[in-house]
Amino acid sequence: MSVLLTSGFGNYTIQEAFAISAYSSSITGAVGGDSGATTNIVVTFTNPIYTTQGGQVGGAENEAAHFTVAGSTVNTANIESRANGAACGPGTTTVTLVLAAAISTSATPQVNFNTDAAIMACNDDAVVASSGAQTPTDGLSPVFSSAATGSSTSIVVTMNEGGLIEAGVDTPGAWAVAGTLTNAPIAVTNVAVAGTDVTLTLDSVIVNGDTVTIAYTNPGGANEITDAAGNEIASFGAQAVTNNVAVVVAQANKSRGGSGCNDCEAPTLGIDKSGQRLVSNGFTYNGHSVDVERFFTPYPLIKANVGQTNKADFKIYENEGPDNIKHFSFAFGLGNDQIISESKAMIELDIDWDGTETVTVTDPENALDNVKVETSAVSCDGDERVNCLGVTVYHTFRAPLDFNIVATDVWDNSRNSWQNYYNHGIEVVGESLNPAKEYDGIDKGHIYHLTETSKTTAVDEFGNSWTLKYGLWDMDYIKNYNNPITLSLNGMVSTDNGFAGSDQFGTMYYLTETSKTTAVDMFGNVWLLEDNQWSMDKKYSKMILDSTPMGGYTRADSEFGIYKYGQFLLAENKLNEIIR
Repeated sequence: MSVLLTSGFGNYTIQEAFAISAYSSSITGAVGGDSGATTNIVVTFTNPIYTTQGGQVGGAENEAAHFTVAGSTVNTANIESRANGAACGPGTTTVTLVLAAAISTSATPQVNFNTDAAIMACNDDAVVASSGAQTPTDGLSPVFSSAATGSSTSIVVTMNEGGLIEAGVDTPGAWAVAGTLTNAPIAVTNVAVAGTDVTLTLDSVIVNGDTVTIAYTNPGGANEITDAAGNEIASFGAQAVTNNVAVVVAQANKSRGGSGCNDCEAPTLGIDKSGQRLVSNGFTYNGHSVDVERFFTPYPLIKANVGQTNKADFKIYENEGPDNIKHFSFAFGLGNDQIISESKAMIELDIDWDGTETVTVTDPENALDNVKVETSAVSCDGDERVNCLGVTVYHTFRAPLDFNIVATDVWDNSRNSWQNYYNHGIEVVGESLNPAKEYDGIDKGHIYHLTETSKTTAVDEFGNSWTLKYGLWDMDYIKNYNNPITLSLNGMVSTDNGFAGSDQFGTMYYLTETSKTTAVDMFGNVWLLEDNQWSMDKKYSKMILDSTPMGGYTRADSEFGIYKYGQFLLAENKLNEIIR
């Protein structure tokens, strides 16, 4: 004996055959069933059977007493009545068990046949033996349960059982959207199946006030939607669709006025232009959430460590539905007077008309790493009736940023755009993982190679420290000495073109005479010969050309001072060349 569940159960595929004897009937596998009944189980015997109760050919006897179903009572089990030894044809016998009450879809009922001397097998007129317990296979077709708008351009149809499978290719034409529609006709362009849900993408918008229905015609062939047991979704006529977007869309539409604009409302992470809050906790960074305001949102300073993975979550409401959101930007490191386009660390998401998502990272300073963007449908405010587009941005910082303000920009299919700024924002802390930046400059033949030690400081190859001010690199000064810088003739070395020696502080200089009592050193400083010693005349400022631009400036006018102990290295190198 085998049994087939035809109503009231989920998907059961376990099946077992019991051989009673070489000639007698037994319960075996079966295909099909009465999916229209809610309390029926179909039992199939491998050979025809009959009952001698009643003793009259063509009648039927209720043998419910000889079948048991765990968790329920069998009310009816009709078996054909024949006289003992009467002829009966080949094939199988099916017995429909009608239960007293429907069994839960989560139940796994066990079915048993208990032998009786009156129930015989046609092939040998032997008594059909009892069977062991069997679990019904699934013979139920999934049936319509409910439908609701997932957005203004999608409908979610829910069936009464899960595990749905799209057996072949999409058949959007099998679905019909009707009702009182502002934008009729509306056609289905895509079908997606998951769990108990069939999500239909529409080619037009369902708006406030629309009364919507959905119907399905089984296309046949290999393209049906089935459950895991292969039972096809049965065709169904027009069923009501709950219009979940109507309440919020109605509020957004009030602001359109008589401009003739079909969609004048920009997407929002918080409130619309009328001041109505549509999204709660629209921005969350590393677990810190905030209700986004119209333009500027106060946000406590959040610290993010260099090298640490960070997570930013956004919820975006669009009055025409999440599918109409086409672009989102998340920008870091903005100053008080900067706009989002000036960010040097920005992550952008673009969504094409067919749903293809493209992520672009603008990062000239190499401050970002490990960027990943995910999207999903989320509740705007905890009420499942209204869906937002959820955007999650994973990222790691490689280096601190100049400023802390962050900003977002979002626009829809009609190019309605809105920006939001969050301050104090996000402060990136820690040592940079990037190699130090380097710059080269030259002044009157003297080359300087600068290596950054911070965003505004650097050191050259001679040990001189530099500071970036107003886009210009300035060599740091050492305070002038109270006493003049002098070189004693007794401590100097003569060369073909001048003298080399160290001052009273140990700094080396190479002097070239310009007259009997005047000279100039390799830095351009003027010296005077008085009382048998050379004295530096005064301090000069020099210019250095830096070929590397910074923040829009060319640094062609960067300055440096001459009083720096590290400069003796250059003079010492020159002296060594002279001596050699």
